[in-house]
Amino acid sequence: MRIAVYGGSFNPPHLGHVAAARAAIEALRPDRLLVMPTNTPPHKQLERNSPSPAERLKLCRLAFGEIPGAEVSDLEIRRKGKSYTADTVAALREKYPDAELCLVMGTDMFLSFRSWSRWQAILEACTLAVMSREEDDREAIGRFKAELEADCGAHVELISHRPLPMSSTEIRERLRHRRGAEELPGAVYERVIRKRFYGARSELSWLRQTVRPYLRDERVPHVEGVESTAVRLAERWGADPDDAAEAGILHDVTKAQGKEKQLKLCKKYGIMLETAEIENPALLHALTGAALAKDRLA
Repeated sequence: MRIAVYGGSFNPPHLGHVAAARAAIEALRPDRLLVMPTNTPPHKQLERNSPSPAERLKLCRLAFGEIPGAEVSDLEIRRKGKSYTADTVAALREKYPDAELCLVMGTDMFLSFRSWSRWQAILEACTLAVMSREEDDREAIGRFKAELEADCGAHVELISHRPLPMSSTEIRERLRHRRGAEELPGAVYERVIRKRFYGARSELSWLRQTVRPYLRDERVPHVEGVESTAVRLAERWGADPDDAAEAGILHDVTKAQGKEKQLKLCKKYGIMLETAEIENPALLHALTGAALAKDRLA
């Protein structure tokens, strides 16, 4: 059995990670690819507003769940503390004593491999499967591969693929400025927005597309007009135009719901109603819309 292990903080897991996982499966032909989110990375501190390890595990399951042969493992998260690869490899070797283990990594991690904790033990237990992050780093990879093979008898495989130029650090910054949706799997972006990880704010194009199924066709021109007017007013009076656009897009999100569904939403979100509101369900969408938008969309 051949098991490939693809680890990282995945903070957040983006389309570059997904493409790398697919490339590893295609090149290595493993029986299983274990995607291994770290609990606490030993080489860096996670940024404030980052998801908890359990939440990053959920994001990874959303990102990699539909890749045939890929499986998201909670091994390092269950172990707690700093996630040293040597400990992970030892645990996998104990669980799968006869398996061939392939450790998938990018250029930067490979070139710094001699600084890893107990790197010699990793080399004894694993094949290193290296994929470049940039087109011009393959010469450096080749030199270090030859060095490890000559000095340590290492087994190193090179994975040839066209990397997607994405950075989790840059994506986190873009998310704070209503960008980055196109760099994340759709389900990952939706959860990031819903949970407000990284201080993320909804990208307006994504928000319009997501809200559209909630609206009746005849309501759409009204919502578009409210958004446009809200933006002009914000620009006139020095408010944030994007915040105004968001309010316009969301203001009628539950308008199409009938009385019964409105009351169910009130119950779900703990909205206390007065008699006049119960008797006039047309008033309820202002309350339920704000609650649903806060919970799922903004």
